[in-house]
Amino acid sequence: MNPIKRIREQYKNLRKEDRGYRREIVCDDEGREVIQLQLDSLRDAFSRFSPVGDRRVNPDVKEYLVSQNKGLGPLVINVRNAEISSREGMREKFRETVSDEFRGDCAQISRKITYNWVKSCILMLFGIAILLFSILAGHWFNPNENIVLRTIDILAWVILWEAFDGIFFTRLTLRMEYLKAARLRLAEFLFTE
Repeated sequence: MNPIKRIREQYKNLRKEDRGYRREIVCDDEGREVIQLQLDSLRDAFSRFSPVGDRRVNPDVKEYLVSQNKGLGPLVINVRNAEISSREGMREKFRETVSDEFRGDCAQISRKITYNWVKSCILMLFGIAILLFSILAGHWFNPNENIVLRTIDILAWVILWEAFDGIFFTRLTLRMEYLKAARLRLAEFLFTE
């Protein structure tokens, strides 16, 4: 069998298998997306390595919530655990802990957005200055014969592209990360057994 045909067939088979693993989005009566979080015991909810008096969410729980968070609309997290659902104090503590965890993520992403914006603006100004210098120097020297001017011209365009990439593409990605973290931070919680 032709190796390319074999690879195409394998790829088609993998895609067929993949369809069964896609997450089915469950919505409640109000149209809000619902994430089901099954915790077998209370120890599964919080990290074992949390400092005393400052509980942290279990990293596995956080990773699961992030992986299940796909949309941008309102979100409900249905926590299924008998110990947490039976005690009001535990429910409130879990809510606060998850909210604080994602509040920290929002603050970190916000700092990245600011850093990216400042870096991109500085690169944009620097690239424009180099490009103007290259254009002005091109009037005094023949740019086709001077390899230094051609190199400076290329450097200016590379710097301008990096600035453009930071302003438009990287910033968009960071904004989407921020919106998803904010969605988890503002999620409503239901506690069932």
